Amino acid sequence: MNRLEYLLSRTTPDHKGCLNWNGAKKKDGRALIWQEGKCNNGARVIWSLIHSVVLASDICVCHHCDNPSCINIDHLFLGTLSDNTVDSVNKNRHKEARKTHCPRGHDYALFAYINKTSGQRQCRECGKIYKRNKRNSY
Repeated sequence: MNRLEYLLSRTTPDHKGCLNWNGAKKKDGRALIWQEGKCNNGARVIWSLIHSVVLASDICVCHHCDNPSCINIDHLFLGTLSDNTVDSVNKNRHKEARKTHCPRGHDYALFAYINKTSGQRQCRECGKIYKRNKRNSY
């Protein structure tokens, strides 16, 4: 039995076609596989074994299935960190994209804008309050 067969034997298939890793996992459920003297991301290890490539550190192995413990090669694709973030926002999995209101309770749908400098979503009403308080403090 070669290494790939051994790793695949340590999975359990589910009804979605995922091959769920039964070995060590991170707290978020991602597979951890021992390779070259350290624990590595399971999806990266499987991708590297199947495609016989060493992935650059800025390349992510992303999941179509959004199941972090899945190591089914058919459910994996390569992308950058930015691609992975866009994918999670589009699938409504990104924690910031799920927020509908700012910390003060203003509706982002009505009051949000994207800050050109930081690229982050910000609340117009909170910005007005901040500026008003700053003016009054002098």
